[in-house]
Amino acid sequence: MTQYFQQPGMITIAPDFSGVALNRVPAGYYRIALNPDIGFYLAAVEPLQLSEKIYGNLLEHLPRIEAAFAEQTDKPLSVMLEGLKGSGKSLLMKTLAKRFVENEDGIVLMCNAPFTGDAYFEFLQKISQKKIVLMDEFDKVYKEKDDRNNILTLLDGNFASHTMFVLTMNANLSSGNFEFFHNRPGRVMFNIKFAGVPEEAIRAYAEDHLNDQDKVIEVVQFVKRFTDFNMDMLGKLINEINYRPDLTLEQISTYLNVKPDLSLDDVFFQAKYYRNGLEITKHIHGCMSDRDVKAMLRSLGDPTKGSTNWNLMLRSDKHWNLTQDREYIREKDHGTEDKIIGGTLVHVSRGKNEFVHSFDEYLYASEMTREQDPKTGEITLTCKSDENTEWVVTLLPQVAKKYSYAF
Repeated sequence: MTQYFQQPGMITIAPDFSGVALNRVPAGYYRIALNPDIGFYLAAVEPLQLSEKIYGNLLEHLPRIEAAFAEQTDKPLSVMLEGLKGSGKSLLMKTLAKRFVENEDGIVLMCNAPFTGDAYFEFLQKISQKKIVLMDEFDKVYKEKDDRNNILTLLDGNFASHTMFVLTMNANLSSGNFEFFHNRPGRVMFNIKFAGVPEEAIRAYAEDHLNDQDKVIEVVQFVKRFTDFNMDMLGKLINEINYRPDLTLEQISTYLNVKPDLSLDDVFFQAKYYRNGLEITKHIHGCMSDRDVKAMLRSLGDPTKGSTNWNLMLRSDKHWNLTQDREYIREKDHGTEDKIIGGTLVHVSRGKNEFVHSFDEYLYASEMTREQDPKTGEITLTCKSDENTEWVVTLLPQVAKKYSYAF
């Protein structure tokens, strides 16, 4: 049976659907949709799903946002979350929405199309109850400049009532396409940028998911070699480490689509040399070239090289004297005679060879211990050339500031 709506001066045909009249929208999640016949409407969708554990300080601003929303009832509150895909912005948005539904019986409306115009604005305004409108990937949905400019009317509060708009985007808010949003707190009150995954989150996730806990530090240091890194990359990397425990991270990165921006080829090293705890760097005539250092570090990190590990051969310099302003070093651990214990790192060799007899001390890479400071990236190699003599070589990577010093 056809029904009609009578309004002053006009009669319209009522929409052909059955239902129950409601005084308010039930708490839950809805997608904003448009039907040419009936206009805008809400389509119920499945509740948002979150992981059981959230890593890092992702939610540190959540209480402040919720407090501002509770206080600002006369005009909408807007939140812009910026960052690369997988950096955590969508997780914060979903957490905010889920808490609103569960704690306040709120309604969450998802806008997945570039809706603008008076009809859309009036539709939102007529939903008078407190609500959150999610506009995920705003820069992709509202990619046309006119659409972006028209939505400003909504964010400025000319239509919507007690509403929070949460926008996420991958682009930079201060770029030319979004200049009307940048530094406009009356329009967008909160602008949170997600620059990457903090180290404490990487460490905690690795501790929870790595089968071999001895590889946690290795993962943390490996991740520092990326200019951009996200939780999706971390999850895939750790899954592969668990699947192929026989491979190093360098070997895994040759086929997994998680590849560092920084490699050994991009750095040089500042080296210091110690013998039995005494630094003798200034008494070293020559030193390992960067190529030698990198070859040795690669061999130390690759157990498949076996006997082909790069080794260090050291020889005392018999020609030092005081007239050359080179001080003698007293070897306090062995005897009382003044003895030059400096030397020249004259060769880096693959395995033993016929020249070994001409060198005073020989350090086998297979016997070296390797440690790395997670903050500075400094690598420390320790090895004994004989029972009474310990050598320590420290290697501090020198790279562009945008990278971390991790190898």
